Amino acid sequence: MEQTQLSDFFKVIVSTEDVARGKPHPDVLIEAARRLGARPSTCVVVEDALYGVVAARRAGMRCIAVPSLADQALLPEFAAADLLFPRGIADFKADTAFTWIERLGSHASATD
Repeated sequence: MEQTQLSDFFKVIVSTEDVARGKPHPDVLIEAARRLGARPSTCVVVEDALYGVVAARRAGMRCIAVPSLADQALLPEFAAADLLFPRGIADFKADTAFTWIERLGSHASATD
């Protein structure tokens, strides 16, 4: 994060070094939610990897999948994502993702 100069854009940065188990276990995502003070059910994960999608589902978080390998988009784990861009970055549209996230907020229940 420091090399890319992206760290200033994030409130919290959690890596597998901060938790007992890495993906596909949900530990890193659960820890990120904890540090943010957010319930996992209110979080949205953007993932490009199969194990990340699995971890998001196990954490009880919604998932936007942008597969880095196009042939993986057909796997059932990617199909389980809430929003899938099947051809990866070639299909990804930020406005589509943001609109989808905004709709989640307008449909949130008091128990989320």
